[in-house]
Amino acid sequence: MKKIIAFLLLGLTNIALNFTVFIVSYNKLATPFLHEAQRTDNADYIITVTLSGFVMISFLTLGLLYLLYTKK
Repeated sequence: MKKIIAFLLLGLTNIALNFTVFIVSYNKLATPFLHEAQRTDNADYIITVTLSGFVMISFLTLGLLYLLYTKK
């Protein structure tokens, strides 16, 4: 039962971190004062920052999952 709760908390934390990475990177790189053409020009930077954040969070989650599976 403890492992199920730990996995659920890890999943919810992962969702929250991914959502935070997306919102923060989008707000930093696509401010409300940009025109749509400028947002389109910034799309490469937005994808780069967001994707790297998602990859880092996935490695962190993978490490925590490994620790949860190996812990008795």
